[in-house]
Amino acid sequence: MLFTRIKPMLALKGEAPFDDDQYIFELKADGIRLILHAKFGSGRVELYTKTGNRITDRFPEFHGLSLPGVDNIILDGELVIMNNSRPDFTRVMRRFSANPNQAGQLAGQLPATMVVFDILQLNGQKLPGLPLLERKSLLEKTVADGPLLTKNIYVEGQGTLLFNQVVDRRLEGIIAKPKDSLYYPGRRKLWQKIKNYYYRDMDVLGYSPGSGQLLVGENGRPLARVLGLRPVDRAAIARLLPQISTGQKGDTVYIEEGIRCRVRYTVGAVDNIRECVFDSWKLTTKSYPNDTLHTVTGERA
Repeated sequence: MLFTRIKPMLALKGEAPFDDDQYIFELKADGIRLILHAKFGSGRVELYTKTGNRITDRFPEFHGLSLPGVDNIILDGELVIMNNSRPDFTRVMRRFSANPNQAGQLAGQLPATMVVFDILQLNGQKLPGLPLLERKSLLEKTVADGPLLTKNIYVEGQGTLLFNQVVDRRLEGIIAKPKDSLYYPGRRKLWQKIKNYYYRDMDVLGYSPGSGQLLVGENGRPLARVLGLRPVDRAAIARLLPQISTGQKGDTVYIEEGIRCRVRYTVGAVDNIRECVFDSWKLTTKSYPNDTLHTVTGERA
């Protein structure tokens, strides 16, 4: 198990926060999922992404990690870089995409922290078969909070309370986990992720037929690429393109003003739009021959 690629346990999509005494509720950190392996006796520490890619050399600050009384350990968590007391995904990706020659300098400029929420092995003992709260107890006794490792915050039973705090602080969301849940590597089971989504009506500025993404914005300024168009939505706007196109750049066909849609998204550390997903068409401000959008939405200007 040690220094072999482990697929982390994943979460199902939850629709809304809830309260349940049989659950704990954790903050969802906005970073890169990380599995850390260490054998301190030999001075070896390795970092793996959820897809099994080794990224240790990109985060050299972890080479000096040590835990008193621990010979070997495997931890599960999220790699984050803070910005104004909030995880900043853009900064994490800057570190992640840097070449090895830049890694040392960036480690000083943008130091990373692993927010740890699970422990999978301790001194040779494999732990996935233990209930979650027993693993949490071992984690509490083993890992002290510091610059490189910090334990994730969680509450018991009060998911709504924690989610409301997430909304107030404009964080990403929460994870709901049954207290007795075992750890199932690579499986999307039992745990639920409940994201803090925002909704907004925007102008559709363009469409990319290849990827099926919309380009949306306000006052002519692009703000986001939108995923999640259903086949019927893609077909509707594709049929309109010959009538509304104003030009093309790359894969994006730009369109005239008049079509709007509602999107769902999360926000980053500087309130930038992230994970922008299509929700619905809104009333168009123009009528077009062969207008198919109203057949999808049931709405029309």
